[in-house]
Amino acid sequence: MNPKTLRMSTKRLLIIEENLKTASSLKQSLNEFGYEADIAYVDETGEALALSGHYDLVLIAVKTIESDGYQFCRNVRENNYQVPILILSASEKIEDKLCGFECGCDDYLSIPFHTSELKARIRVLLRRVMEAPVAVDTIQIADLEINRYAKTAFRNRRPIKLSSKEYNLLEYLAVNRGKVVSRSELSEKAWNKKFDQRSNIVDVYINSLRNKMDNGHHQSLIKTRIGFGYVMQEQ
Repeated sequence: MNPKTLRMSTKRLLIIEENLKTASSLKQSLNEFGYEADIAYVDETGEALALSGHYDLVLIAVKTIESDGYQFCRNVRENNYQVPILILSASEKIEDKLCGFECGCDDYLSIPFHTSELKARIRVLLRRVMEAPVAVDTIQIADLEINRYAKTAFRNRRPIKLSSKEYNLLEYLAVNRGKVVSRSELSEKAWNKKFDQRSNIVDVYINSLRNKMDNGHHQSLIKTRIGFGYVMQEQ
């Protein structure tokens, strides 16, 4: 078997579709093409999966120009994640197609379509990535995984929904694992903001981050060093 064919056969695709019957039919077709496919909805979990770095291509089904799928596409692209996005739309209107491309999709395929055309479109999008691969910088600490390119975090493979400030704190602590980092350093290096000794904003965000990251897990990864700051470590 050709190495490229083998590589393609292991590609993982994410289907964003609200109709389970339609999604299941599409998943079956993709499996027949030799891909691994998962199904998710237009919600926070689906968005986190699309940004996780675990998928090689995302297919988003939309019905009208008011569809949440367009905003979903925009959210993924605005997070600077370059995963290929293929919109599958029930509309052939030029304004809908333009909307899709303005939201950041790489290709737009109108429904109904022939499965052979879908296969060809996917192959082209994946080939572009293979010809110009993008390195993904991942940090792994215990069961915590941080994708620095996608700006996402997972704990035991479950997405952690973080604000930009929370994510920046987490990433900085993870990059400096084992090092005690002061509040002023976190404020100035993670947020590019001059530290105000009268404010407890860093502590507030650390507590919020802990609640989101450690909830349901027996091991806390962010430790407090009284009088010094915080440190990220497994034990």
